[in-house]
Amino acid sequence: MKKKLPPLPVEGKYWGPDYVDDSFWGRHILECIEKGIFPQERLDDAVLRIIRTMYKLDQMDNYPEVNLYVDTNTKENAALNRKVGADSNVLLKIADHILPLKKSKKVKKIAVIGKDSMPPTLCEDMKCANGTLPLGWGSGTTDFKYVVDPLSAITKRAKKANLKVISYGDDDGKKAAKVAKNADVAIVFVQANSGEEYITVEGNAGDRLNLDLWHGGNELIEAVAAVNKNTIVVIHSPGPVNVPFLDKVKGVIFAGLPGQETGNAITDVLFGDVNPSGHLPYTWAPREDYPTDVKYEPEYPDGGDKMTVYDYNEGLFVGYRWFDKNEIKPTFPFGYGLSYTTFEYSDLEADMEDDGLYVTLNVKNTGKVAGAAVPMIFLSFPESVKDYPVRLFKGFDKVVLKAGQSKEAKIFIDDHALSYYDVEFEDYVRPKEGEFTVFAGSNASDLPLKVKVLANGDDYSEDEAENEEEEEVSGEVEEDNEDSVSEDEKELKKRSYKTY
Repeated sequence: MKKKLPPLPVEGKYWGPDYVDDSFWGRHILECIEKGIFPQERLDDAVLRIIRTMYKLDQMDNYPEVNLYVDTNTKENAALNRKVGADSNVLLKIADHILPLKKSKKVKKIAVIGKDSMPPTLCEDMKCANGTLPLGWGSGTTDFKYVVDPLSAITKRAKKANLKVISYGDDDGKKAAKVAKNADVAIVFVQANSGEEYITVEGNAGDRLNLDLWHGGNELIEAVAAVNKNTIVVIHSPGPVNVPFLDKVKGVIFAGLPGQETGNAITDVLFGDVNPSGHLPYTWAPREDYPTDVKYEPEYPDGGDKMTVYDYNEGLFVGYRWFDKNEIKPTFPFGYGLSYTTFEYSDLEADMEDDGLYVTLNVKNTGKVAGAAVPMIFLSFPESVKDYPVRLFKGFDKVVLKAGQSKEAKIFIDDHALSYYDVEFEDYVRPKEGEFTVFAGSNASDLPLKVKVLANGDDYSEDEAENEEEEEVSGEVEEDNEDSVSEDEKELKKRSYKTY
């Protein structure tokens, strides 16, 4: 006798392999269409999105056989994880050349402080925060084969540099201060965590209850900084945290959630084996400065039919867009990230074509060591586009430069990125009148270069060109060689980082 399927859900849609029989999808798709719960067109649209993406990513031809049981614990993957982790570190503050660490008359002993520097406890779905923090919690976590903790990695690297390491692997401020005061440099590891709502960790049901560091992190840093003027802070967290200690320490690194090679990754940056080149993917500010906040409804996650309702009254003005609109200065702007060297941007040019906007600028390493610059492009849309953000992030490039070296960065902004959604027309529309303003720089609050370009791709008239010169902004661009346009376009598209 054929087993009867469970009844269709009345409200909502469940997800995940454990709920496939209670979903509108899975085995119930045909049944739902026949009963008019959702239309055939909805299914067709979902299928089209999947197939379109597969074609776009060249997965329809010569795609390798899928093997879910391949051993990924290889030297090659470990090296890649380490590199990604190191490259993702964001240097938020550096003073008095405190970094990178190296032996000198003033630096012979390093103190490593905090439970976040110690080996982690690996719980199911990472639902605990004990030891260093390689990953948040939830269904998307992984079972680590190993995790390199910061203390072990720093101790190993310090020995190579003839530096002594002392440590305290807990978060008691008084005990930490006793250790830190005997060192030339103190590195304090702190953390905050978050994950999915079905797990509650230390009172946090998915979203964090606040932006404070966990386990008394602020107090730990204050105690160490009070006895050691050369204090460096390393933050492991999924996002921004409050930094009341910022003016009391000499260095701050935001390490994010780096994965299994976390200890080696941060050690590479601390000792200068890797020059940090990470940049913040969000705006870092006090909680009250953001346009929205987390809603903690009693019905969710504790059960019930009612779910949390969000109004989205902020519209398009989220992140840096909100801060620009309201002229709020954040702690660290979107895209912020320092380096052990310095960079200079110049010679910004923009050329509007039918398929998009071609932007070039010169990037020079003005420091004494090699490093990677990340020039970013923002656009202001024509005045005809009303109630729109002041500027929109549209692309970037990463340029590796030796000391004193210069290179041209090329960034392509395609037709879609030059469009806005017209709610009356119900489609994306690319402005054909007015002018775009192209901004270039290192982050959302540091955009020293700008140039204007007509939306229709025409050149400026002589009068308009003179006005541009008065503003010390050049809108002229060199004409492309027709024979090389196709190859140049291919190269630009390879280096185009889409942000929509």
